[in-house]
Amino acid sequence: MGGSDRATSLRARVQADPYDQDAWDDLLDELKTQKDVTAVREAYEALLAEFPTAALYWKDFAEFEVGHGGNNAAKVVYSRCLLQCPNTDLWRSYLQLVRRVNEKRGAAGLGEVRQAFEYTLDRLGQDVGSGAIWQDYVAFLQAPRLGSPELAALFGGADASQEDSARMVALRRAFQKAILVPGPASDALWAAYEAFELAGANKALGRRAVDEWRPRWQAARALSTQRATLAGRLAHHALPAPPGRSRRPRVAAAALAAAREWLAWEASNPQALDPATLAARVGLAHDQALALHPAHPDLALAYAAWHARGSGGGGEAAALAVLDAARRAAGPPSLALHLAAAEAHERRGALNDARAVHEETVAGLGPDAAGAGESDNDTKGLGLDQAQGTLAWVQYLRFCARAESLTAARKAFLRARRWEGLGWQAFAASADLEWAAAGGVDTVPRKILELGLERHLAEPGYVLHYLAFLRGLGDVANARALLERALPAMPAERGRPLWDAYLVLEAEAGTLGTLRGVEERRRVALAALGPPRPASAEAVAEAGLKYGALGLLPVHPDAAASWRAALGERDGGDAAPAPSDADSSDEDGGVPPRGTRHGAFGGESAARTRGHDRASPAPRPASPSRATEGPRSLPRELQAFIRDLPPAHALDGPTPDVDQVLSVIMANDYSPAGIDAHEFAAARERRRQRAQREAEAYGNPAAPGFAAGPGGAVPAGMQPPAPKRKPDYGSDSGEEEGYGHTAGGAAGGAAGADVYRMRRKMARP
Repeated sequence: MGGSDRATSLRARVQADPYDQDAWDDLLDELKTQKDVTAVREAYEALLAEFPTAALYWKDFAEFEVGHGGNNAAKVVYSRCLLQCPNTDLWRSYLQLVRRVNEKRGAAGLGEVRQAFEYTLDRLGQDVGSGAIWQDYVAFLQAPRLGSPELAALFGGADASQEDSARMVALRRAFQKAILVPGPASDALWAAYEAFELAGANKALGRRAVDEWRPRWQAARALSTQRATLAGRLAHHALPAPPGRSRRPRVAAAALAAAREWLAWEASNPQALDPATLAARVGLAHDQALALHPAHPDLALAYAAWHARGSGGGGEAAALAVLDAARRAAGPPSLALHLAAAEAHERRGALNDARAVHEETVAGLGPDAAGAGESDNDTKGLGLDQAQGTLAWVQYLRFCARAESLTAARKAFLRARRWEGLGWQAFAASADLEWAAAGGVDTVPRKILELGLERHLAEPGYVLHYLAFLRGLGDVANARALLERALPAMPAERGRPLWDAYLVLEAEAGTLGTLRGVEERRRVALAALGPPRPASAEAVAEAGLKYGALGLLPVHPDAAASWRAALGERDGGDAAPAPSDADSSDEDGGVPPRGTRHGAFGGESAARTRGHDRASPAPRPASPSRATEGPRSLPRELQAFIRDLPPAHALDGPTPDVDQVLSVIMANDYSPAGIDAHEFAAARERRRQRAQREAEAYGNPAAPGFAAGPGGAVPAGMQPPAPKRKPDYGSDSGEEEGYGHTAGGAAGGAAGADVYRMRRKMARP
């Protein structure tokens, strides 16, 4: 590639960590400084092979080729990247190359330029940054003079008048599309469109067109700032790293959250677009999000689901295309994308294609991958670890049973068993499939579950799954025998869920003597694990296991907090939350911490959920910064608002739609000018409503003899007293009885007026 020591060092950095963007940038700069064209090309190729959707690096590569390899070399670069990189900067750079090449040909090349513009705008015309391309296109159409060969090449007609008429139609169509795209160029495009319409021969017709389109442009313009802000948070300049590989994890997380927020905002259709335009805009947003974050399967799954729903998407075929492209994208393979693609093939009836995708997921998970267990996470094929590989086999078994036959599922299970890394979940899934098709005959499911015990007797989850199966059959004797086999074979620290399940079994199906015997054995076994819990805590735990049933708790809800305090620990040995956390959970109506109600004193024991270990995960530690910082100071407006809120228990009624409330708040203009305008509008509305109430107090204003004007004047003595004039101070004008109540018809609504008045009053000295 090159010869300098610095370049060599930088190459070593990018080879050691391909996601080191600073090293890539420094390497390219260093090689360009050395004027080593071949080395620069090789560096770009290496970078773009790793990050094929890095649009701005493609743009730099193409522009580098313009200066060193010529226009044809640049065209080759553009042809490799345009379709997979919906980026306006990249596409505008491509248009500039097309114009440079073809405008040298004179009128003969203008048709190709126009086609390039229209193709680009069909693809990216709804982008927030497409305004510059729309402006370039309009200028391109306006440039040819009347009667010139260039105009004839673009709008060939029988005479010049028809050519100019065709140009006017094309310009009007372009303007009317462009002004409806919220973005920074919205005002400039509207000014150009207004000038275009008013410059025509028929001024009245032009004025009508302007008046007709102005409200639609204003609706788009009102969203321009918000849309540009959301789009500005997207990580256009960052190299797309898979989860956990970014050198700046907080920045990467913020960028991913911004992409999801952008998608949700576009899908909410704040502009009330027609279905076709909305579909184009949402589809473009999904394409851009996937290009920026190709290694995040949730984005591809959301895009495919949007297509499959048929709400403007391209249907099942488009959904499958998205999934196929995403699962072959750069980055670690995603089992979820492969399974979704297999399901999409299955929905279309293409069972062979679905089977082929499933075969991809289990490739290498067989006899040749022997020993690929927990000590060796990576296997052949997709590189799935043991847990993901087991899940791949489970899904394959279900596909075979569903789409083909139980015999096909049995053959697949025979293949799966040859993989030594196969988890217990595959044995449980195979037994479940057999039981579902057995018609009440439990012979085959029992054999499979017994076969799984040869490998997974020390797995609490598997034993509990088998136990639940036996409990469902009413086979209490074999359920006891299973627990007696498993407990000695299991490490003591993993045995607590089984002891809890044993206690529940005896409480529900045993005698008082067997219950007391298991209870005593459980206490001895748990005491050997370490320092015993307080006696009160153990009593609460045992009471919950023995006396709870089917989700019913042996405690009044009002006493739940004291039970948790007596417990002192979560079920499974995890520390309970601080009392303040526990109390706030109940007071706010939230769900208690996992492992307290059901694990400690609830009726839903570990044995009742098939195949799951009930040991709760350790509570997530608090962020160091939040754990040490003091209370934050709130703005005065929020402090006053919070003080005025009623307590939660005082609210009795429907829950408000939070998204709708936030959308109303966000729609208001909180600038000083906006606040003034709103307060004056609210004051006018209060005066109007006050006058209306006073008129109604003296009779029906619409009745003859009472209404001023045609129909009679108000009789003398029946006229209401003239209200005292008060200076109009915006939010403070009007009577106090109307404060916060009579401005409901003002712009923005009463809630918005209250916010404005509160803010203005607090701002006064």
